[in-house]
Formats: sequence, C-alpha cells, structure tokens
Amino acid sequence: METADIVLVGDTLTDVLRAIQLSRATFNKIRQNLLWAFAYNLIAIPLAAGAFLPAFGISLNPGLAGGLMALSSITVVLNSLRLKTTALKATSPSPTLLSTCQ
Repeated sequence: METADIVLVGDTLTDVLRAIQLSRATFNKIRQNLLWAFAYNLIAIPLAAGAFLPAFGISLNPGLAGGLMALSSITVVLNSLRLKTTALKATSPSPTLLSTCQ
C-alpha cells in the first residue's frame, strides 16, 4: 500500500504550489518559535534561579517566574496561530518553486 505526502482534493495543480508555500511558512514559524523559546529560557531561567542576584541584585518571585513561563508558552502558541492568516498566492510559480518540485 502506498501513501501520499500531499493529497489534492481539487483539479488545480496550483494547490501543490500552495502546499509548498504553506510548508515553508510552517518551517519559518517553527524556527521563530524555537528562537523565541531559546532566548526566553536563556534569560528567564537563570533569572528565576537567582543567578543574577549576587552581581546585579535581580531576582524573581517563583510565582512570577511560573507566570512568565506560561506567558512564554502562550506567546509561542499565538505566534503559531498566525499561520492561519498566511496569504497563499495562486499566481504563476516562481522558478525556485518549480525546481523544488522536480
């Protein structure tokens, strides 16, 4: 039995181009979310653990640190939901898109 990576429901081949555009937008969103989570954790975890307390006198209340971590997760989810507003073009394919399809 064989499976397909993409299933076309309609009879237009531009749907393949839209699927490629959507997959590229998805990977870009994944990169954005990873960068955001890495940068946030690089700063917030040492701050919550008190690593900056001796040098700068900065520390976080554990409850506030937990709330900020939840806010970070909500930010990542909201950024991912922005994929729904991605405008997919139905114009003629660019040469780079055609080269990836071959």
